[in-house]
Amino acid sequence: MRGARRIVTQAPEGRATIRGISMNLRRVVWLGVSVLALASWMASASTSGVRPPVAPLPPVKPGAVDRSMASLQTEIGRLHERLGPTAAPTRSRDLFRFTTRARRRPIVAPAAAVAAASTVVPPPPVRPSLTLIGVAEDVTPDGVVRTAIVSGLGDVFLVKAGDTIRLQYRIEQVSGDAVQVVDTATATTTTLALR
Repeated sequence: MRGARRIVTQAPEGRATIRGISMNLRRVVWLGVSVLALASWMASASTSGVRPPVAPLPPVKPGAVDRSMASLQTEIGRLHERLGPTAAPTRSRDLFRFTTRARRRPIVAPAAAVAAASTVVPPPPVRPSLTLIGVAEDVTPDGVVRTAIVSGLGDVFLVKAGDTIRLQYRIEQVSGDAVQVVDTATATTTTLALR
């Protein structure tokens, strides 16, 4: 039969075979050997076995550094005992509280001094907390119009003559380097100058 192909069929048992040994048998043998090896390895690790007793090491003789350290520790202990306070302090300061010293009693002034002090002296006028930080000029057909740049009261104000700042201060006059401010409550005039 020329050109005919041969068809290889499976063995009648239905199992593949290698050299006459069943494949399933080979797997079972390998699995059994592996399990036995693993079991013997675990058993040998878990058994303690009998070991000879270990003799304790002889005590280490202290070296020069250890001896000097021991003598230093004894000296430190002696100094602590000697320098320790003999009595507990009775009064201590609280570093986290500030208190003023106790006030001394006021000296009683003679009657004449009391009479002179009874005349009321008005307090000095309070200077407004305003600062002049600049002056701007505009040229108009009517003349030069100046605008003062005033800082204070937590804000910056651009004011001209006649304007008010927070209904407390009125701008009286603006010149090239100064501004006159009138306190509306006390009618006192203050001049703010450029620095």
